[in-house]
Amino acid sequence: MAAVHGIGFAEPNRSHFVAMDRWARADRMSEPLGWLGRWADPLAASLGPLDTVALSGGAPVLVGERHQPAVILTPEGFSLPPTVPADVLRSMATPADDDDDLFAAVQGSYLAAIGTVDAFAAIVSGESGDAGDAGDDPPSDAAGGITSSLAVAAKIVAGSPSTRLIVVNAGGFDTHANQLADHRELLADFAAGVDRLLTDLAATDNASRVLTVAISEFGRRVAENASGGTDHGAGGLAMAFGPMVHGGVYGGVDFATLLDGDVPPMVPTAALLTVCAGWIGADPATLLGAADASLATLVRTPSP
Repeated sequence: MAAVHGIGFAEPNRSHFVAMDRWARADRMSEPLGWLGRWADPLAASLGPLDTVALSGGAPVLVGERHQPAVILTPEGFSLPPTVPADVLRSMATPADDDDDLFAAVQGSYLAAIGTVDAFAAIVSGESGDAGDAGDDPPSDAAGGITSSLAVAAKIVAGSPSTRLIVVNAGGFDTHANQLADHRELLADFAAGVDRLLTDLAATDNASRVLTVAISEFGRRVAENASGGTDHGAGGLAMAFGPMVHGGVYGGVDFATLLDGDVPPMVPTAALLTVCAGWIGADPATLLGAADASLATLVRTPSP
């Protein structure tokens, strides 16, 4: 495990929406697409239905012009509409001799959707090769949202070897009130989820293939507010996990020189994104506008 203290943007903005957009676009705000969506676009023709996945919510970072991720809000809800028989949907997707490009595009969308649903169903049911070895016991109803989502992520990695990117969304960390008790539950869920993910990945010999990175859009203010919580801040925390990670503490926190009451940003977000881009074999300068090598020792170079 590596912890990156004081990560954040220059000229920080405490708006959730602005901060999340800056992360998603690698701070290139004139770009309408996510920085990982820009990576996927040139590969759109070769990417499979589960090669980029968003779990438990949308993922603007994965949104491209030609390639869109599979968005799986809940595993049980990711299915064909029950009101329309599956054979009817498949017949609508059957290629026809038609010169109408729009009709062909609609048929292609049906085929992609059906293929994605079928592929995911095979993975979560343990019918896709090694997927059944990951997470022998499904998360219980008492398992938290992060634990459940990361268990599904491990199954996708095991059952879909071509998957390149999985983004897991988790809420509840906007702790303006009752932070001590809420954080205790949230971080217990997070810890259990990461532990299970690493265990499941190791069980299917996928651990060294996966770099797990956890981020938040910004940090919290240093001073507690009147509701027993903390408000939106600047410098935050990121974490990385996996056998290819050089564990330790990176960055730092300067409590002596606060930025309007906030932890000042000490590590540019571009440094972490540069590591992530390199992990997937992309050129950081192309995707991010410029590379930042200040966290270059965070991970070992993955095998081809």
